[in-house]
Amino acid sequence: MVLSANTEWEIRANGTATGAGGFVTGASGTDYSQQDAVHSTRTDIVIDATTATNITSAADPFAADDVGNLINITSGTGFTAGRYEIVSQAAGVATLDRVVGTVSSTGGSGVLGGAATFLDATFEAMVAGNTAHIAADATHTLTAAISVAKDGTDSSPIKVKGYNTTRGDEPEGADRPLIAAGANSIAFDNYWQIRFLSVTTTASEGLGQDNAGAFHQCKVVNTSGSGSRSAIQIGSNARIILCEGQATNGRGLECGSNGVVYGCYLHDSSDGIYAYTSDSMSFINCITDTCTVGINIGWSGASGNKVINCTLYNCATGALMSDTNPLFMNNIIDNCTAGISASSVVNGAFLDYNNFSNNTTDVTNVTKGNNDTALDPQFTDAANGDFTIGTNLKAKASPTPSFPGGLTNNFLDIGAAQREEAGGGAAVTTATFVGF
Repeated sequence: MVLSANTEWEIRANGTATGAGGFVTGASGTDYSQQDAVHSTRTDIVIDATTATNITSAADPFAADDVGNLINITSGTGFTAGRYEIVSQAAGVATLDRVVGTVSSTGGSGVLGGAATFLDATFEAMVAGNTAHIAADATHTLTAAISVAKDGTDSSPIKVKGYNTTRGDEPEGADRPLIAAGANSIAFDNYWQIRFLSVTTTASEGLGQDNAGAFHQCKVVNTSGSGSRSAIQIGSNARIILCEGQATNGRGLECGSNGVVYGCYLHDSSDGIYAYTSDSMSFINCITDTCTVGINIGWSGASGNKVINCTLYNCATGALMSDTNPLFMNNIIDNCTAGISASSVVNGAFLDYNNFSNNTTDVTNVTKGNNDTALDPQFTDAANGDFTIGTNLKAKASPTPSFPGGLTNNFLDIGAAQREEAGGGAAVTTATFVGF
């Protein structure tokens, strides 16, 4: 056996490195993980003489309330260190989810209950389907890198959720847990979903993971003086939703292929979005602000990238591309030296319903669409990150005024920030990008 997929983990800055940190949802015992201090420490653990999943402690016999809690076996000759679930208890004997060592071993030490801390070893102990709750109780300061080799699965990802005061409260802005990573990177393997975290870093990769993962409502600021460093980095088949990234001399977001970037704010970076070798990425309702390159899909082998309803503002180059057949629709490209630029002619590029304004050069080696405009977007306060538009671009996006056939009316604004009208609809809001 392994740990239950229903294990819920508690990670706190005020927890302990050896805290067991978990409880199985639905178990009959009492959850002792949601507290800073450990619930109990045993130094006289004995493995049963015939059954290597059973343990006892003469000084502190196991009780019914312990069932469902994790116990962290930290040391002992003949013991395998690690976190185990207490599956059941009878007459002071605890049955664990798997073999804990060699039968008849004595003198084992273990900790039951108590929150764990933000360490690589904590995440390595998790299994597919687990959820880790990260508390905003204090700053989580890293002293070592996080490089998690453990995978979730397609149907059972491992979820990491920040919270402010109550699990599930979905904190925004400064209410999210702060991970002060320093020069340490934070990297997960495949099929992790990371939500509601704020990270400061100077590492080459601030917050990252391999393939098929998701970041949601995360903010990462990389202040390294070195170039080509990333705030957020993720591989292929990923989803990056409502995130904020800034890398002083690097990339706000670096991504692979076949994924979606939605509602993100990438700013004050060398590259806002770096998708240089990416294929079939979708960038929707994103803002890149004050970057050398807003969106970089400049590799000549790239294909099929889509930029839709984005705002590219105050960049030396709004979009740098050599993609063979990209799509640019419903975007605002404003106050850039070069709006959309390719190093050589890209005949397969499709541009339409974009608004080009205040640029030195709107397009290079690509052709504007018949419905592109050149109107002042009337940003509310672009200098301070408010890209809400005025009335000029109201309902100017495609398709308007109706879908083909003329039976369904549709009214969209150009750019990332849709106007909120009186009695507005119930779509997911992206009105507030900065700080979320």
